[in-house]
Amino acid sequence: MQAILQAVEPLGNNVKTFWFRPEKQLDYTAGQFIELTLPHPNPDERGDRRWFTLSSSPNDEYIAITTKHAERPSSFKMALFSLELGDSVTISQAMGDFVLPKDKSIPLIYVIGGIGVTPAHSMLKWLQDVNQERTIEVLYAAKTDTDLIFNGTLEKSAKKIEYFISEPADNSDNAAKALTVNDILKVTNNVTKPLVYLSGPEELVEVLVAELKQNGVSGSRLV
Repeated sequence: MQAILQAVEPLGNNVKTFWFRPEKQLDYTAGQFIELTLPHPNPDERGDRRWFTLSSSPNDEYIAITTKHAERPSSFKMALFSLELGDSVTISQAMGDFVLPKDKSIPLIYVIGGIGVTPAHSMLKWLQDVNQERTIEVLYAAKTDTDLIFNGTLEKSAKKIEYFISEPADNSDNAAKALTVNDILKVTNNVTKPLVYLSGPEELVEVLVAELKQNGVSGSRLV
């Protein structure tokens, strides 16, 4: 279906949220993703389609995606960041099972790397919208302080949140600290049968999943 750009919201370091109004209501569950098609002149080898997690809450008036403009952007990203209000894109129906468990009593641990914060934001924002409380701890890793986004939403919903900044600014209160599997295990070992949600760069998630399994965390507890 078609979706019209309604607003663009700058966030952090070269990150923006794009708010779209679908031509029909998009029914989705917090944490799901869509395919966005954006035809543009001379597309590179990556083409004119991308998958994006919806960073908005299902209770928001419009739908949103949040993404970063890389130093060497693809033709798709250049076209996306050049959109003007009123421009149209094509979106698919929402899909995916990276969503909250139906059992509200299950403790949750979010392990986030960089822009992988988007599904966590969607879920935690929805929990706020419906006034639902869950036991949630967040481990949020980013390269720099300015790469951290949605802090307010995360801190409001999470029981505890810990930041891991690998290259903090000189005037930052954060000491350089990279996220490791031991940091995750410290949390999982103190929580009874949690679900661990991992979201971020594919390489990081794959490494952490493998290491968590090697350290006795059941694959059924990893999302």
